[in-house]
Amino acid sequence: MADLYIYTPDIQYDANKKALAGEVKETNDSYFIYKFETIFPFNKFRIFGKQPDINWSKTAIYYSYDKENWQDIPSKNVEQILPNKQSIQNIQAYNHTIIESVPRTTIYLKLQPINLDAKDSDNWGISNFLFEAELIMK
Repeated sequence: MADLYIYTPDIQYDANKKALAGEVKETNDSYFIYKFETIFPFNKFRIFGKQPDINWSKTAIYYSYDKENWQDIPSKNVEQILPNKQSIQNIQAYNHTIIESVPRTTIYLKLQPINLDAKDSDNWGISNFLFEAELIMK
């Protein structure tokens, strides 16, 4: 089960970009946290998503099992992940798998803009967002 667990008031769905998006403002935090719960435990999961627009600020994604100890999930440029997408160079993309030694049933994913001071754009977000987990069913 997935749940948009916590989010700031600026978070909305951008139908044109097909993305969950927020506003970049130096005076406000902008983020959202997904909570994923599974019936069966998992120890391997994959994150996939991409920057909705080259002119939007890039997004940082972190994961945690306790909402306190956040770990960064690395991103790449989309052409590194999808070689046939040379026409959209420099679009940020996520396609990362994490394998843990301890099985879990709950994980939190926090998404927020990168480089608020640099302020590339007034918008940030993620499109084509996907969370997959390999469940351990005994």
